[in-house]
Amino acid sequence: MFVVNGQEVSITAAAGILGYDQSTLSRKIASLSLPEGSDISHLGKAFYIVNGEKMDIPRAAAVLGYDRYWLSKKLKRCSVPPGSDISHMTPGKRRQ
Repeated sequence: MFVVNGQEVSITAAAGILGYDQSTLSRKIASLSLPEGSDISHLGKAFYIVNGEKMDIPRAAAVLGYDRYWLSKKLKRCSVPPGSDISHMTPGKRRQ
């Protein structure tokens, strides 16, 4: 059992809440050496709104026409918090 948003939940429930599949969340917890009972709320995936739909960065990048690495970098550079509508963020033309 782990704590997510103040509630004690199973790893399966935690994975659903945080936006991971169970094996990915288990690996993430193991890589951070977090003991059973830890609060893992901070491990949640970042979701953004694109055209009214909630998406993680890889999906949002595909919809907006970005490479996911560059979208992630742009969101950090512009200090865009998770949950924001990023529908307007389309790749600009590059200078030649």
